[in-house]
Amino acid sequence: MTETEQRLLAEIAANPDDDAPRLVYADLLIERGDPRGEFIRLQCGEQTQERRDQAEALLRAHGAAWTAEAGLVKAYFQRGFPTSLFAACDKLVAQAEGLRTQPITKLSLYGGYDQLAALAALPALQRIQELELYDGGARPVKAIAPEHLQALASSPHLGGLRRLFFHEHTLSDAGARALAAARWWPRIRELLIANNAVGDAGLPAIVEQLVDLRFLFADETNVGPETMRALARSGVRGLEELLLAGTRPGDGMCALADSPVLATVTRLDLARTYVGDAVAQALARSPYAGALRELDLTSCRIEPAGARALAESTALRSLAKLQLRNNLLTAEGVDALAAGTGLPALRELSLDDNEVRTDRLVTFEAGSEAAGDYYAGAAYEHETREQLAARFRHKPHVKIT
Repeated sequence: MTETEQRLLAEIAANPDDDAPRLVYADLLIERGDPRGEFIRLQCGEQTQERRDQAEALLRAHGAAWTAEAGLVKAYFQRGFPTSLFAACDKLVAQAEGLRTQPITKLSLYGGYDQLAALAALPALQRIQELELYDGGARPVKAIAPEHLQALASSPHLGGLRRLFFHEHTLSDAGARALAAARWWPRIRELLIANNAVGDAGLPAIVEQLVDLRFLFADETNVGPETMRALARSGVRGLEELLLAGTRPGDGMCALADSPVLATVTRLDLARTYVGDAVAQALARSPYAGALRELDLTSCRIEPAGARALAESTALRSLAKLQLRNNLLTAEGVDALAAGTGLPALRELSLDDNEVRTDRLVTFEAGSEAAGDYYAGAAYEHETREQLAARFRHKPHVKIT
């Protein structure tokens, strides 16, 4: 390898987002008939199906050799070079030279967390922008030990980290408290902690440090009012998506409705949080809710009062999609939504399973489809989706689902 090639490779590794040195390196390889040059050009150029097919053919033929030459065991190539690795921590430590010399920006860790301290000490981590942690496949599943996450928090090489994903069962409250000491939280843009046993006992110390957050996915966690209040008082000013389905934010959502943190949120998912009318009313009058385009209040115990507040809201001026399935609206709440003069941008409204009854009493026998396997009796028939939609006939622009 010539001195020029070595210099270019070092420049590529040091500037993983820059295509220019990659293309210069590709020209050198093409001049000597190395197919890697054409592969780099194909992956760096405008991506058509033909170019993707050609690049894939070259990768099938030479990918194993190129990966080995890079000092790696298995890698995913983008723009002509390995950019992401998926392995246990100890396996990645063994590939430290490849990490040092290649423009790796994403690591997906799959177990071996007793070696997390050794991995966190590698200077090559300064280029890592995205870090994913999986449960490692062990059964029963155990969260990553706090002392291992403390090593991650103490790493001086993660200043470039922007996206952090803790997949199922990897993060506990104790682990979150250990991570709170990290200095890189203000730069995190995307945080995924869904399906983890983490919540108010661990997250507030992290959340209140966030500044540049754009996406928070915390479905099916123990997130509660304290975490939401910490988010409300944080310095976050560019949050776009907040997904909290299956959590219990309670009146902490009212605090968020009164916080400028909400001002840039376009999608808010509160499905199965049972927050009730108080939160619906707080969002309806919030001075910071103008950017919301999608709001999911499925299974939130919204009653007619909450529906009426939403229907008359002028604050929710951008809301195009509102999901109110499986609530307690009854005909009164649906009529309030139909008669409301607010929600000027609304185009889709979900209303299934809201106990909106007709005047028709239906009787059924035990064992019938209507009765199931348990009892006979009678019940009022519920309105169909078409009947619900008829209540909104003066609003033909709103699709009822």
